[in-house]
Order: sequence, then structure tokens, then C-alpha cells
Amino acid sequence: MRRPVVDNDDLARQVALRQEALDCRGDRRFRAKGGDDHGKAQLVCRLPIGWLRRHGVVSVTAWRVCFSPVRGWLQRWPVGAITVTGLALTILVISSASSSVTWLHAHAGSARWGALLVTAILAGLFALARPTPVRIPLIPAASATFLGVLTLVSASWSVQPKLTVERAISFGAVLVVGGLLAIGSAGIARERERLLFGIASGAALVAVAGLVLLVVARNDAIVWWQPGSAPTRYRGFGENANTVALLASLATPAAAWAALEASTVRLRRIGLALFVLVFGSVVASESRGAIVASGIALVFFVGLLPRPIVERAKLLGGVAILIVLAVAIGSLRFVGNTQIQTVAASEPSVTTTTTAPATVPATSGISFTHPEGQVSPLAIYPPDRSGELGHPFLTGVGGSVSAFTSSGRIAAWRGALRTAQERPLFGFGFGTEDRVFVDRYYIFQGARPENAYIGWLLQVGVAGLLAFAIFGLSLLWAVIRVIPRLEGQTRSAPLALAAVTLGGFLAAFFQSYVYAAGNLAVLTFWVAALALATTTITEETAKRG
Repeated sequence: MRRPVVDNDDLARQVALRQEALDCRGDRRFRAKGGDDHGKAQLVCRLPIGWLRRHGVVSVTAWRVCFSPVRGWLQRWPVGAITVTGLALTILVISSASSSVTWLHAHAGSARWGALLVTAILAGLFALARPTPVRIPLIPAASATFLGVLTLVSASWSVQPKLTVERAISFGAVLVVGGLLAIGSAGIARERERLLFGIASGAALVAVAGLVLLVVARNDAIVWWQPGSAPTRYRGFGENANTVALLASLATPAAAWAALEASTVRLRRIGLALFVLVFGSVVASESRGAIVASGIALVFFVGLLPRPIVERAKLLGGVAILIVLAVAIGSLRFVGNTQIQTVAASEPSVTTTTTAPATVPATSGISFTHPEGQVSPLAIYPPDRSGELGHPFLTGVGGSVSAFTSSGRIAAWRGALRTAQERPLFGFGFGTEDRVFVDRYYIFQGARPENAYIGWLLQVGVAGLLAFAIFGLSLLWAVIRVIPRLEGQTRSAPLALAAVTLGGFLAAFFQSYVYAAGNLAVLTFWVAALALATTTITEETAKRG
């Protein structure tokens, strides 16, 4: 039989190209497809062709093709531990920018962006150093990417384009950090454990800073009663009593996971200390929204733990006791069911206050009174334009302030929704929530309506709110589909991430924070949510294989 003619030059060229591809990627499973320049480009820079395959899951191995030497060098260093430490410190730096300490609040504003940039670089190295490929679910990735692009594009119709661009870039940086940390930790139990410890440690550092502040500068750590303001409350290191409580409510399930499910006894003891600090901050703040969010997230996490039913029942009983105590402590400031006197609009009834603090002149005004006859902290003075709506002096209608009222939020939400109707589809532009919302409500205090879902409507309209809802529903579907299939210790870490994310979505009903890069809880939310997306799909794929 006649032997085929072989072109030695062509054969040598194909062998050389194949060796280049193998050296570049460092994976002997990689096979050469051709010997020309086009084939070489395919070998070295192969595109992620799995985007529309495997149920809409995209392969992200191609971006690591030419970085195997760098990856090998990174794997010699504890990149994961360094990155998670940077995450915790970044949370502390961001909280410093919204601190109750005046000089720290003034000087930490630019430092938080530097810390976020450093964390983004560390997260990139962390993702690059992972030893195995990871698959990213299409719907969460696409919806989060759409949100990031929409926030930036909204500058074209924004009422303040420059502000929109600045805040969209910072929000995009948060998404990038969360995505890179999710890629780096997906499917690796040790890295997931570090990530959860980083989330809990960041909140614990802020809690410790509040306790230190309580000792050295008590007036900064406590919001004292003043006429026309809310009762005395503990705010710790935050700008107000709800600031740190928001972060702590999200981190509570992560701290509970560290206390119950960490790999060693030493780590579980550290986790218990973290839980005491974090959940203690929620209770001390008396923030009802934070108590509700953290309580539901804790019940969700403990109720689905991979433990015997008797043990889970005991843990749920302990969680129930903690929640009842938190609600009871949070209701102390409403003891007496503070009443608003009914006032006639034409001839207002005036209660004269004969004594007053030195900083407040003793003037005549209408006041709340307790049933015991004591003057309430919320004194009523003639209204100004920033608080005229619902003012008893004008309406002549009384009411009550208790643990079961809304602190004026419902009225603010209604007003914000009416404003959103002016631009329902795409909103007023990202980052303009505090510019287009006007607080003219007597009881409510805030520059924003304190509802992230209404905030999405105000800024990027129905389009942005729908994308955020799709992102949340995709995570919910992944949790329902995957978590019941997991067994043993493989369930606890994804479950903790799901509980943190659930707490974040619940807290969004009471706080405008999920899109504010300068908020101290936004990084925790997006890191947990994006890590949940990659963790669930990775666990499912591993079990199928």
C-alpha cells in the first residue's frame, strides 16, 4: 500500500503551534485544531463557546488561558485569606465614611473608594488563582450585568448626569468585587468558609468600633433625646441607629454559621463571639426592620440545617427566644404608647413646657404626652415646609407612635410612588433618589424613602426594578432546586449565603441601600448574593458528575 506524502515543514509548524498552546494553557487536555494563524488564534484565545449550552451556563475557563504561570505563582500565597481580610477591612473603612464621629466622617469619604479599589484588585487575583474552572449561571449574571449597564446608561436621561455617572461607576465596582469573589470561592469549601468569616468579621469590627466609641466618646455612640426628635437610642459607630443595624442584620446568618458549622472547635468559638457582637448590635440599636430581617434569616438558616430534627428544634427554640428578647428590647422606647393629642386646626390646644434643656429655649408648643402625664420626646412645634404633611398642628388629627407603627415610612413611600409615576419606565437617573425625593412628612425623617424597591423605581424605573426582581427570583429558583439535593456539610455554606441574601432582600423593604456603593451593607449583600449564584450551580454540577 502506498504511503501518503508528508510535508515536514507543515508538520513541524503544527507541532510547534500545539506546543505553544499547551505551554500557554498548562493543560494537556487542550487539543490543537489547526496549523495556520487562524488556528493559532483559536488555540490561544478561545472564546467561551459554552455560553448557550448546558442550560444557559457559560464557561469562563478561557480568560485563564494565558495566565497559568501567574496562577501558579499566586497559588503559593494565601491569596484567599488576604482577600477576605481585605473585604472585612473594607467594610470597616466604608462604615467609617458614615460614622457618627464627625472628623472621621469628613476624612474617610475618599478612603473608602481606595479600599474598594484595593479589594477589587485582590478579588481579581483571588479569582485568577482558583485551581479549577467555574460555571456561572446565565440569568443571575445577565440580570446583574444589565443592572450595571442600565445604571450607567441612565446618565443620558438623568436629571443630574454627572452624579449618575459617578454613582454608577462605584456601583459597578461593587458588582465586580462581588462577582470576582464569587468566582474565586465557588465550589471550594475552604474558600466559602473564609468568605462567610469575612462577612461576619467585617460586621463584628464595626460592632467593636461602636463599643470602643461608647467608652471613649459616649455622646457620639448614642443619639440623645431632643425635642422634636426620636427617643434616645444606641447608634454605635453608625451615622444613625439604623446604619450599623442594617449591616449586622445581614451578617447575622454568617455569624450563626460560623458558630454552628465551622470546621474546627476553635473556629466555632470565634464564630460564637462574632455572633454575640453582630446580633447584639441589632438588639442594641432597637431597629425593628433589622430585627425582622435578621430574625427571619436566622429561622430560615437554622430550620434547614443538615442536623437531626430534634437538634434543629432545640436550635429553633433558642432562635425564637433571641427574637422575642430583641423585639421586647426594641419596644422599650415605645412604652406608654406615646400619643399625639388631637388638635383643632383653628384653635390649637397648647401645652406649655415650663422646663427644657439648656440648648432648647422654653417655648410654648404642642406635645405628645404619655398616659402617665410625662412629656414625650416628640414635641410638636409650629410646622415648617420640611415637615408639614401630617402635622397635627395643621390637620387637627392625633395619633400614636408605637412599636407597631411605621415611623412615617408609609406616607413617604406613597409620596415617592407618586413621584415615580412621572417617569415610570426608566426613572430620573441612577443615583438621584435623594435629589428627586422630598421629605415633607412630619413623622418621617430621611433624605430617601427608605425602601430599595421604590428607590429602583425612582432611579431606573420599571426596567431596573424588573431586572433586580429577576435577579432575586433566579437565586430563589436556584436555592429551591439545589439545596434540597445537597447533603451533610455541603449544604450549610450555601444555606448561610442564602440566609444572608434573604436578609438583604428583606432589609431592602426598610432601607435604601442595595444600589448605594457608599452604604456599609451593600458589599455584604452583593458578595453573598453572587456567591450564592455560583455556589448553587457548582454544587449541582458536581453532584451530577
